[in-house]
Amino acid sequence: MEEAISMRSLMPDQGYLNECYHSNPNHGSSETRTVKHHRIAKRICIIRNFYFGRDPRVRKEVHALLDDGWSIDLICQRAEGEPVTESLNGLTVHRLPVKHLRGGKISYLIQYSTFLLLAFIKLSSLHYKRRFDLVQINTMPDALVFSGCLLKLFKVPLVMDMHELMPELFQSIYKVGKSHLMIRSLKWIESQSTAFSDYVITVNEQCKKILLDRGVPKTKLCIVHNVPDDTLFTSHCNFETCDPNRRLNLFSHGCILKRYGFETLIKAVLLLKQQNLPVHLNIAGDGEYFHVIKDLANSLGVAESITFFGFVPFETVKQLIEQSDICIVCLEKDNYTDIMLPNKLFEYIAMDKPVISSNVDTIKHYFRKGEVVFFESGNANDLVRVIRNLSDQPEAQTRMVQKARETYQDYVWSREKKRYAAFLNNAINVNSLG
Repeated sequence: MEEAISMRSLMPDQGYLNECYHSNPNHGSSETRTVKHHRIAKRICIIRNFYFGRDPRVRKEVHALLDDGWSIDLICQRAEGEPVTESLNGLTVHRLPVKHLRGGKISYLIQYSTFLLLAFIKLSSLHYKRRFDLVQINTMPDALVFSGCLLKLFKVPLVMDMHELMPELFQSIYKVGKSHLMIRSLKWIESQSTAFSDYVITVNEQCKKILLDRGVPKTKLCIVHNVPDDTLFTSHCNFETCDPNRRLNLFSHGCILKRYGFETLIKAVLLLKQQNLPVHLNIAGDGEYFHVIKDLANSLGVAESITFFGFVPFETVKQLIEQSDICIVCLEKDNYTDIMLPNKLFEYIAMDKPVISSNVDTIKHYFRKGEVVFFESGNANDLVRVIRNLSDQPEAQTRMVQKARETYQDYVWSREKKRYAAFLNNAINVNSLG
């Protein structure tokens, strides 16, 4: 099984729109959508400086708006092998010749500036044909909202969906303080961008508080939590506690970056092996730190106890979660990770798995002790301690899963998507009255 999954390498997103519509029967039948599109559809353009097929938040938003009767144009990056334009059932994707590359400050600046310029040109030309009712700009960068400057002249409302807070993120990447010129510049750009937009969406209570403190009016703000689609991520089997007589299977996934704490996980596996606990760790995802953690596993002599799957589609992620005993959210604690509420945390809870997490502020705000088990960020010894304690207490695992699921019900996507669609509908209604 592991060998078959690991061969699922990253492929171009060809035919993605067909997969998007047929992967989930709960997103509405074609018959339902046909009826909706007999009405006059609301027209929106969504802009995202990333690949559509690899952005679960944008995918969920697209589904939510299609189910609500919108006609959507989406402007995004184009991966190798993808068509420039693709259309299906009310959604048209326009891909720009920009690739997602991580690098130094100059690389970020060139990539962001290029996409902003091309998005401005594309959006302006599409509006001439489509006459959009609303434009949603999904950050990063924050300045991408200015790609809608021409439409702003025509009174089209602009909505920023802020996936990240850039000042905190760049503090984490470059290890600089709040007073650094780059961070002060990013805060100024953020303030100008949020002031230019008509409405702002953010991803959790902590981010909302920061934006309010920075002067964004409360009337412009809405939270749409970054949670998995609950029609896709749900447990189809009864929860089973860890069996102390067999191997303990751990799992974590996501973008492989230093700040996401995979080094601590690797070191914890070594310590567990030294304590003669049979354990295996599965890691899914890719990123610039991928080879670093593989090399670390080899140097520590635990490579045989860890499987690195690389990038895998979400169906495979679901399989790996189902096969795990305990799922782990490992983050290096700093100003940025303290305001993170990772999507994968909710994926694990939705699949009825006990979760161990770094003690970052936002996760602790949303989930109490007894719903998630916390360990000291960056401390492999403390992680080993909580893994051993949890694996030895099957009744505690059962209670954890039940309590975490109860809290999760307040944030399931079936609720969040209604809040999201209502917020955009209100933006149009207010604009028409104004």
